Amino acid sequence: MVPALVDKLRALGGEIFTGTALDSLIVEKGTITGAHTYTDAGPQEFHASTTILATGGFQGNPELVARYITKNAHDMYLRSNPFSTGDGFMAALTIGAATSELLHSFYGHALVAPPARFNHLEFL
Repeated sequence: MVPALVDKLRALGGEIFTGTALDSLIVEKGTITGAHTYTDAGPQEFHASTTILATGGFQGNPELVARYITKNAHDMYLRSNPFSTGDGFMAALTIGAATSELLHSFYGHALVAPPARFNHLEFL
């Protein structure tokens, strides 16, 4: 499904910026008009009539997990993308976005026993 969405976005004139760290959103007269970012080339500013935050959540940020999901975040295994640290979420909150009612819930699977320990090089 992702390739179809990417193709449609590009066909409509959209651009996708990967490998780009979000610093903050640009807001003019109450409207998001772009973003301040960091790339391998350094700080960069993007302007657009529409901005989509597709940053992957905040599962890689123990402080946000503890704040919004469980105070026992330090006891949870990170079984997903460690690079999703909530940049888009925090940028949206900074400009006044609200959180959803069910933010404390999450998608996960129950395990009968903890998985074997693994390091970041063994993560798939």
